[in-house]
Amino acid sequence: MKKLFTLFCLVALVGAAFAQTNYRPVDASVISNLKPAPPVTKKATNISSSRAASTNLLLDYDGNDDQYATDNGYVYNRYIWGLNSKFSNTDNFNLDYAAVYYDTLQYVDVNSNNAITFIPASSATLTLDSFDIFFIHDHKTGVNNFDTIHLTVFNTNAAVVTGYSTPAATFTTPVIWDTVISTNSTIPLNATNFTILTFFPNVSFPQGESFGIRVDYKADTANTFNILAGMRDECADACQAELSKAGNNSAYYLNLTQDGTPPSNFSGYYENLGNGNAIFYDCDQSGGYTIGGCENFAIQNIVMPAYVTANVNYGAVITADSLKGCPGATLNLNANAFGSNNTPFTYNWATTNGTITDPSAAQTQLVIGNSNAVVTVIVTDANSITTTATVSVASKGITVNITNANPLTINCGANATLITNLTGSSSTTGKNYTWSTGATGTGTSTIQVNTPGTYRVTVTNNSGCSASASVVVQYPGVTNTVSFTKPSPLCEDVPLTFTNTTVQLNGWSSVWSFGDSQQSFLTNGTNTYQNPGVYTVTLTVDSAGCSFPYSSSVTVLAASNAACVNGIEDVTFANAINLLPNPTNGNVSVMVNGVEKNISIKVYNVIGSEVKTFNASDVSSTFTKTFDFSDLANGTYLVKIQSADKTAIKRLTISK
Repeated sequence: MKKLFTLFCLVALVGAAFAQTNYRPVDASVISNLKPAPPVTKKATNISSSRAASTNLLLDYDGNDDQYATDNGYVYNRYIWGLNSKFSNTDNFNLDYAAVYYDTLQYVDVNSNNAITFIPASSATLTLDSFDIFFIHDHKTGVNNFDTIHLTVFNTNAAVVTGYSTPAATFTTPVIWDTVISTNSTIPLNATNFTILTFFPNVSFPQGESFGIRVDYKADTANTFNILAGMRDECADACQAELSKAGNNSAYYLNLTQDGTPPSNFSGYYENLGNGNAIFYDCDQSGGYTIGGCENFAIQNIVMPAYVTANVNYGAVITADSLKGCPGATLNLNANAFGSNNTPFTYNWATTNGTITDPSAAQTQLVIGNSNAVVTVIVTDANSITTTATVSVASKGITVNITNANPLTINCGANATLITNLTGSSSTTGKNYTWSTGATGTGTSTIQVNTPGTYRVTVTNNSGCSASASVVVQYPGVTNTVSFTKPSPLCEDVPLTFTNTTVQLNGWSSVWSFGDSQQSFLTNGTNTYQNPGVYTVTLTVDSAGCSFPYSSSVTVLAASNAACVNGIEDVTFANAINLLPNPTNGNVSVMVNGVEKNISIKVYNVIGSEVKTFNASDVSSTFTKTFDFSDLANGTYLVKIQSADKTAIKRLTISK
């Protein structure tokens, strides 16, 4: 059906163009006063699920994005973009047409407080009742007596876009309904006459198919129609494209290429009539497309609210925050029923793998299991009519095994190669191996070992899911238990002795590695650390090639640490000191024999900070005093006691 209108003073158009040098922000007070024309009056019908329910919907792509910005604390900016047919697509982002694709049914429901709702297009038969355009018009007197706008409604399933790799992409839209408007008047932008024009195509589309609205402008270069468009500020501030909340329901004009790959003749802008929401432009003036550069201009959404009647078959869909995850992860699932007004609905969830947390709720959670799952929900309306929806959830879990025998026996002095085997969700690349030996990386699926012990590997796949396995390596008929004690305190620039407490020492050699490139081959290891820090001390004992290692971490304190100052103990003096009780709930008695006129008692926490101090002079040779340390937190403390040139350090444990 075609209609031709000739309008004079009261006509303009919603158009869109990207003239970077002449766009104008729209005043917020003007926008706040703009209201779409009322929808065609069609009531939702209470019917059973045996036939489709008729529901009036407002499909407003810009409105969806506007609400998304509000919900997330962004600012939604609106702009007026010029449209002029005498400019080509290569002329500073000017266009001769613009279009909106309504290819999803994410909509504003005028029957439920304008809440954004979702219906799968495959279950709906749409009738486009009406649509609004917001426009102004710049008309130059004496230049082309009439400027024309061609409004077209087309079936999105039949639209064809060709020529992506050239600056002259073609957008073919078979016409279902159209009208032509002519005007020779200027309609300026102000609060009183920003024009809203409503059209009533009343055209229907086959079930599962949707529509688009296209605007073509024909005039001299001196004349311009302008269309209302918008963008979220977080996108513009970052100079990058963000997919809008409505998914593919995007405006089809100069859009962002999604794969980031420009054509060979790319020269600072890129035309792609695709599913993005931004124009490609050399924001940082780097001289064309630059990987990692700022190459996008803005996100535009043309405001063309469309009112439709949707005849919706009774059904349900499952929406989720994700349809994949690691075993044990939790996904949020929602059952969305449509096509029946016979409420309330009841729900019955089931899964082939994993666990549903609340099988009878509209919103529930799935704890992912160890394999892929098919999640099903049966929705029953108040008339006991049921419908079923399913989704597939991918478990990205991984299983790792060490294929060697467990325990693995190796001869003394021999090497063994530990080999892993992976199953589950893993690709040939992207896996990372981390062994208890410290070996790590994508290429460490095997390691060589030559000493007994328990070896563990953790593998993480490219989905972030991990699994571990371990194996025990032992010698045939040879065993030993290796251990040592550490000196205290451990201070830099002080000779330290580590005492070898290994079960079997007779006939065994000892090798000490102190973590600072120093070694010792004595039974008891001695070392002087030149710098404070955390070190790993390893003692390896060997007999005829049978080696047994043992490692422990030590913290070496700086020489300036309070626990290290004058911290070389007088052993006789230390044996003459008692702290009772120890552990204590806070009250502790300090008893010291052999005091020489004065005494100093300082308490340090584990990081060497002084937390308590006591000093006295002219004391007797036997000193006893009870202290209340109940204000200190539970833990281990160092108590340094000095008298003249004698020093002792005791450990005190507070446990309340």
